[in-house]
Amino acid sequence: MNKIIKKMIAVLSLIFLSAMPAVHAEGLNPASPSTPEFIKEETFQKDGLYITVSLYEGKTLIKENMPFSNTYEKSGWKTYTATNADHETLFTFTVHGTFSINPGVATTCTKSSYSYTIVNSHWELEKASSFCSGNQAIADADFIKKILSITVETYNAHVVLTCDANGNFS
Repeated sequence: MNKIIKKMIAVLSLIFLSAMPAVHAEGLNPASPSTPEFIKEETFQKDGLYITVSLYEGKTLIKENMPFSNTYEKSGWKTYTATNADHETLFTFTVHGTFSINPGVATTCTKSSYSYTIVNSHWELEKASSFCSGNQAIADADFIKKILSITVETYNAHVVLTCDANGNFS
């Protein structure tokens, strides 16, 4: 009797496992350090400054703790570089985002942060923040230009990194 039960359990297990859909992760990189991939760049003029927006894609992490799911994690960032009419870089401001992606279904921002670099000593960061909202990592900053301790110019940077349900950044 025990042999029959054991054989039935083995057959049912085999049927169950063979009926499971295969997880196909073509094009995904394993969790390892990788060189960021440049996606695109555009330049526009705002408030008298030239703003270059650069979009980068970081590493892709396959979530191994969910063996029958094709959900994965992906990081990216979007950088604003402000230059003046003389093509001198003044500052950069970057939003960094990490996203959980269920391909074709939904994407959720799970982590956001910001970083900045001041190149021109007359400019400084007054305040900045970042947060997640749905499938977006959002960062805001106020930069001010001071001459002889007097604020002579302000610039508000609002940077939004969006990741769609297929893992594409914009």
